[in-house]
Parts: sequence; structure tokens; C-alpha cells
Amino acid sequence: MDQHHVYKVEALSNSQAHELLSKHAFQTHQIRTDLVDGALKYAKGLPLALEVLGSLLCGTTENVWESTIKKLSRNPDKAINNVLKVSFDGLDENEKEIFLHIACFFKGWATEHTKKVLDSCDLETIVGFDILIKRSLISIENGILKMHDLIQAMGMDIVNQECRDVPGRRSKLWLCDDVVDVQSRDMGDCAVKAIVLALPEPTEMRINPDDFTKLRRLRLLILHNVHSSFHGPTCLPSELRWFEWSGCAHKIPNAANPKKLVGLNMSKGNITEVPKQFKVSITDIDLFIIYLICICRCVFYV
Repeated sequence: MDQHHVYKVEALSNSQAHELLSKHAFQTHQIRTDLVDGALKYAKGLPLALEVLGSLLCGTTENVWESTIKKLSRNPDKAINNVLKVSFDGLDENEKEIFLHIACFFKGWATEHTKKVLDSCDLETIVGFDILIKRSLISIENGILKMHDLIQAMGMDIVNQECRDVPGRRSKLWLCDDVVDVQSRDMGDCAVKAIVLALPEPTEMRINPDDFTKLRRLRLLILHNVHSSFHGPTCLPSELRWFEWSGCAHKIPNAANPKKLVGLNMSKGNITEVPKQFKVSITDIDLFIIYLICICRCVFYV
């Protein structure tokens, strides 16, 4: 079917969403406006979520409403998740991985930059993005990746279910506490393949020289607004493909040799030259993109 003749179903307006929620939830008594607004904010105009949530809250007290909304902000409702997950289950592995990366890390990021990062991790983003858009799992607006909040929560929950109690047994980490937990453990078989900490404000973390080399499967490492109290050299794992740490105060010793590295961004840091091992790596791989911006100078290799 011609893509231009496909009708895009929009989310319900706030008044429509309120009407649908009222139909399922308000059968005995009225509920405080702020709690109703909280339920509407959670559903984000998705009819399925409004129906499930309304039925769940029907006839309950305001305390139950408040507690339920708080719970859902941490753990998505299973009934909603199971329906949304049908589209995910039908994807191939390439598209599943791209979807989970966007849900956990890259919602709201620039599309072209995200493609470069994911391509470096051996994912086929051209066909992957096309399929995810057709499945209505993502959208692109003005060059920015968009995803419904409930679909994002479903994706995050899929990763969390890999192992809820031990972050080191999950493939992707995006919470500061989970990364600190992994740093504190000496796990022989750590499952973490991607870490993206995009923190809303500058946060102090102690990062030791071998914290990352312990993560032998790590392919993607992005740290935004992370400041380390330790200023010694930091070694990188050999499987790493993409490394971003704006404002990094660490140096990378010549002994560290991530031969598969494709992208390096240490802008606003104290690095004044490209480490020797990265110059050598250019001859070892077919595609090497490294951009290193150091205060007032820029080095770019292809």
C-alpha cells in the first residue's frame, strides 16, 4: 500500500480521553481533579490504556488512585503491555534491538546521530527505522525520534525483565544507580552491552581505571553530565564501538586498545591529542569515524 494513503490514527484529545476514562472509572463517586489528571497523563491519549486504567480504578478510593498511579509510573500495567508487545514480538532481531535502544536511550535524540551510533553497533538502521515507523512504534518529527510514553515503558520493561534484581544481568543500563551497582560488583560474566547515562544535571561519580574493562561485552558507552572525582587514566573494553563522554577529565592510556571503536567524542575534556592506539586502529577497520573536540581545537578522521 502506498505510504501516502495510510491514515495515521492520532491519540485522543484531552477532552475525549477524559470522557473515555469517565465511562470506565466514575460509576460511584467523583475523584479529585489532580488524580484524574495523573491518570490522563499516564495514558497519553491511548484508548487501550484509558479503558484498562478506568476498569482498574472503578469503584476504588482516592488513596487507591494515588497509589496505583505511582505504581504504574514504575511498573507498566501487564494488560496494556501485553497488547502493545504484540507489535514488538513480530519484529526481527535487528528491529527489536533498534527499538529497545531507542526506548531505553534515544527517545528525543537527533535521528541522524542515533543512526550513526546504532550503525556502529552492527545494526541496520535504514531498514530498521523504516519498519519501526510502519509499525507505529516510533516516529520522526523535525529530525527528532519520537515514541509514545507507554510504548517506551514497554520497551524498558522488556529489558528490566532480563533480570530485575541484578542490573549486571541486563543488556542495557540507563539509570545511575544501576551503573553504580555494576561498578561495585566483580561479575565474571556481565551481560551489559550498552550504557547511556544522559543525566538532567551534573552528577558526581567515581569511575575507577578498570570499571569499564570489566564489562567485556560493552559496545556502547555514552555519559552526559557525568563528572568523576578520579582523574587517572581510564581503560576501555576491547568490544567497545562508540564512546561519548563530554567533559571527560580522564586520559586513555596507550595500553587500552578497543580495536573495533568507530566513534569517540570527548568534547570539552582535557585531551589534547588523539591517543596513539586510535590512530593505529584506523588501518584495522573499514569505517572509522572519530571526532574529538578539545576546548578550542578539533580533530576529525575518516
